[in-house]
Amino acid sequence: AYELIGLNAERMSSAIASGGAAAREAMRRTASGLLQIQDPAERANAAIALFSTPIEDLAVDQIPDFLRSLATVSDRMGLVQGTARRMGDVLRDNLGGDTDR
Repeated sequence: AYELIGLNAERMSSAIASGGAAAREAMRRTASGLLQIQDPAERANAAIALFSTPIEDLAVDQIPDFLRSLATVSDRMGLVQGTARRMGDVLRDNLGGDTDR
Protein backbone atom coordinates (compact mmCIF):
# COMPACT_ATOMS: atom_id res chain seq x y z
CA ALA A 1 0.00 0.00 0.00
CA TYR A 2 2.93 2.37 0.59
CA GLU A 3 3.97 1.98 -3.03
CA LEU A 4 0.47 3.04 -4.10
CA ILE A 5 1.05 6.43 -2.46
CA GLY A 6 4.65 6.78 -3.65
CA LEU A 7 6.38 5.88 -0.38
CA ASN A 8 8.98 3.26 0.47
CA ALA A 9 7.47 0.68 2.84
CA GLU A 10 10.75 -0.21 4.53
CA ARG A 11 11.72 3.41 5.17
CA MET A 12 8.27 4.40 6.44
CA SER A 13 8.00 1.37 8.74
CA SER A 14 11.47 2.04 10.12
CA ALA A 15 10.70 5.72 10.72
CA ILE A 16 7.42 4.91 12.48
CA ALA A 17 9.11 2.28 14.65
CA SER A 18 11.84 4.74 15.66
CA GLY A 19 9.31 7.10 17.26
CA GLY A 20 9.69 10.83 17.82
CA ALA A 21 9.84 13.40 15.05
CA ALA A 22 10.70 10.81 12.39
CA ALA A 23 7.58 8.80 13.26
CA ARG A 24 5.36 11.88 13.22
CA GLU A 25 6.70 12.87 9.81
CA ALA A 26 6.24 9.34 8.44
CA MET A 27 2.66 9.24 9.72
CA ARG A 28 1.99 12.67 8.25
CA ARG A 29 3.37 11.65 4.85
CA THR A 30 1.45 8.37 4.91
CA ALA A 31 -1.86 10.02 5.82
CA SER A 32 -1.33 12.81 3.29
CA GLY A 33 -0.56 10.26 0.59
CA LEU A 34 -3.71 8.30 1.37
CA LEU A 35 -5.77 11.49 1.21
CA GLN A 36 -4.54 12.00 -2.36
CA ILE A 37 -6.31 8.80 -3.47
CA GLN A 38 -9.51 10.04 -5.08
CA ASP A 39 -11.53 6.81 -5.13
CA PRO A 40 -13.06 6.32 -1.65
CA ALA A 41 -13.04 2.51 -1.85
CA GLU A 42 -9.42 2.42 -3.02
CA ARG A 43 -8.44 4.89 -0.27
CA ALA A 44 -10.27 2.79 2.35
CA ASN A 45 -8.58 -0.43 1.21
CA ALA A 46 -5.14 1.19 1.25
CA ALA A 47 -5.76 2.74 4.68
CA ILE A 48 -6.93 -0.60 6.09
CA ALA A 49 -3.85 -2.29 4.65
CA LEU A 50 -1.61 0.23 6.41
CA PHE A 51 -3.44 0.91 9.68
CA SER A 52 -5.49 -2.26 10.14
CA THR A 53 -7.68 -2.29 13.27
CA PRO A 54 -8.11 1.48 13.89
CA ILE A 55 -9.56 1.85 10.38
CA GLU A 56 -11.60 -1.33 10.10
CA ASP A 57 -14.41 -0.02 12.29
CA LEU A 58 -14.79 3.26 10.41
CA ALA A 59 -17.26 3.87 7.61
CA VAL A 60 -15.66 4.76 4.26
CA ASP A 61 -16.79 8.38 4.63
CA GLN A 62 -15.15 8.64 8.10
CA ILE A 63 -11.68 7.60 6.92
CA PRO A 64 -10.69 11.00 5.45
CA ASP A 65 -11.28 12.70 8.82
CA PHE A 66 -9.15 10.07 10.55
CA LEU A 67 -6.38 10.57 7.99
CA ARG A 68 -6.57 14.37 8.27
CA SER A 69 -6.13 14.07 12.04
CA LEU A 70 -2.99 11.97 11.49
CA ALA A 71 -1.69 14.34 8.84
CA THR A 72 -1.87 17.30 11.23
CA VAL A 73 -0.79 15.59 14.45
CA SER A 74 2.68 17.14 14.43
CA ASP A 75 1.16 20.61 14.08
CA ARG A 76 -1.16 19.96 17.00
CA MET A 77 1.59 18.51 19.17
CA GLY A 78 3.63 21.67 18.60
CA LEU A 79 0.67 23.77 19.68
CA VAL A 80 0.17 21.66 22.81
CA GLN A 81 3.85 21.87 23.69
CA GLY A 82 3.89 25.66 23.28
CA THR A 83 0.67 26.08 25.24
CA ALA A 84 1.91 23.87 28.07
CA ARG A 85 5.14 25.87 28.27
CA ARG A 86 3.23 29.17 28.41
CA MET A 87 0.89 27.79 31.09
CA GLY A 88 3.87 26.78 33.18
CA ASP A 89 5.39 30.25 32.78
CA VAL A 90 2.14 31.86 33.95
CA LEU A 91 1.78 29.50 36.91
CA ARG A 92 5.34 30.16 38.04
CA ASP A 93 5.06 33.95 37.56
CA ASN A 94 4.00 34.74 41.13
CA LEU A 95 5.50 34.89 44.59
CA GLY A 96 4.57 31.30 45.43
CA GLY A 97 6.04 30.07 42.19
CA ASP A 98 9.17 32.16 42.75
CA THR A 99 9.79 30.71 46.20
CA ASP A 100 9.48 27.15 44.88
CA ARG A 101 12.40 27.65 42.50
